Amino acid sequence: MQQTTPYEAVIEQIVERAPDTRSFFLRLPADQNLTFKPGQFLSFQLPGDAKTLTRAYTIASNPEDVGPFEICLNL
Repeated sequence: MQQTTPYEAVIEQIVERAPDTRSFFLRLPADQNLTFKPGQFLSFQLPGDAKTLTRAYTIASNPEDVGPFEICLNL
């Protein structure tokens, strides 16, 4: 089984790509680094009304880029 590492990121920027599509640019704290391969995804825990929801989103950034990483999602 693959081990998971919890991260806490700050949304640095939101870009509207289309009326129902947004890119979220997330920045990790300076002491954390996210290493990933193209096509890899992240699971997010999102607070809901009755329970915490888990959603998976593909990383849209180039793994060689430094700085915030991008996830793109639609409604």
